[in-house]
Amino acid sequence: MDKINEALVILVELLKSTKDFVGDQAPKIAQEIINYTFYNNLIWSVLFSLLFITFTIISFISYKRFNSEKAETDINYKEYYQITFIFSPIFSILFLILLVINLNDLLQCKVAPRMVILDYITKHIQK
Repeated sequence: MDKINEALVILVELLKSTKDFVGDQAPKIAQEIINYTFYNNLIWSVLFSLLFITFTIISFISYKRFNSEKAETDINYKEYYQITFIFSPIFSILFLILLVINLNDLLQCKVAPRMVILDYITKHIQK
């Protein structure tokens, strides 16, 4: 019986120390989750904005060259810029959509940090 009482005392002490540890660390972990999500989305937003700008410029240049005088005479020149003119706006729109999605997540970190934590927890619980 004494061993059971000793085990219960040790268990109670462990639970108290665990409670204190969780109480101390939970705010820090929550802040780290928010910071990680913010900077992760910031990096992706910068990347997608650069890609969006690049493909928009490529689209504009392709359009200008596709309608140039050289395109009237050289069929290979025209075909090259025609392909570029078709695909670069598609990529530009795709990167714009991805940029808007990441900006939404970036804004969520600043406006609704508790929602970010809840999303993070539910995402990891579902795994």
